[in-house]
Amino acid sequence: MAKAKRDIIYKFRGMIEVPSGGTYRWTYGYSEDSPNGGVYYPWMQKRACQRDAKAQGGKAVFAEDRNA
Repeated sequence: MAKAKRDIIYKFRGMIEVPSGGTYRWTYGYSEDSPNGGVYYPWMQKRACQRDAKAQGGKAVFAEDRNA
């Protein structure tokens, strides 16, 4: 039986600027909380968070509260 993956929560942090075809565009940025409640940097796009969670043996779960 496969081992269950732990959920890794990525919270919405704000807008980030990312390269896009020789220019830049704004998109949503996410990151985990540190064990003491701080924010991990750099903020990442959703796909990067999913790759990060997979590398840690977990599954990315997103907290989408953009009005907080």
